[in-house]
Amino acid sequence: MKPEIRVFQNREKLAIAVAKDWKEGAQQATRSGNKFSVALCGGSTPTVVYRCLAGEEFRQSIPWSSVHLFWGDERCVPPEDMESNFRMAQELLIDHVSIPEKNINRIKGEADPITEAVQYGEKMRGHFGSGEKGIPSFDWVILGLGLDGHTASIFPHANSSYRDLGLCAVTAHPESGQKRITMTPKIFNQALRVTFLVTGKEKASIVKDIIGEDVCAENYPAKQVSPVGGILQWWVDEEAYSALR
Repeated sequence: MKPEIRVFQNREKLAIAVAKDWKEGAQQATRSGNKFSVALCGGSTPTVVYRCLAGEEFRQSIPWSSVHLFWGDERCVPPEDMESNFRMAQELLIDHVSIPEKNINRIKGEADPITEAVQYGEKMRGHFGSGEKGIPSFDWVILGLGLDGHTASIFPHANSSYRDLGLCAVTAHPESGQKRITMTPKIFNQALRVTFLVTGKEKASIVKDIIGEDVCAENYPAKQVSPVGGILQWWVDEEAYSALR
């Protein structure tokens, strides 16, 4: 699948574009009586997006009662831990908007990982229903990109092992060994829209490898994301795109 590529001057302008589309998606869902279900990612780029969404313009104009939040992955830590993806979203976004508590579907990083991976998959099925081939279909999946080509917590060294797993899996960071709970490509590839958000000069080389169609990039987990019937987007800042200029 050929992705749609948008290059922004900086990550602040990228964040505004994300917030505008978020607002439009939530308003459209409200008008049609549907849910607007979004899977969030960790990393540094989402912090700018969260702050933008929590700003006065979008905090007041987004119908948060239609928004349902999920997480693409989570570290196996308590929700108050500094490394928790949920904690970051809570402090920068959730605490500042009027989203109902029942619409917040965090991965319980403090729970037994294997049990929680199964339960989170069931939570998604309960939210979406059976879906195509029993796979939930998110309105929007937002993903980041690691320097090694990983996305969510799907790392290159274990890439092949995710293809036959369920909706969520337990993995470990290849260097620290820290356990993670992650959605698998089955979820990403069933979404209506998947957007990679990538910023920073340090990501330029891996962005070039993946969206520049380097044949060696096929082994990167991020390259395995290709939504069936959905939209694949790469939204990057000029620094992250610089190796492709």
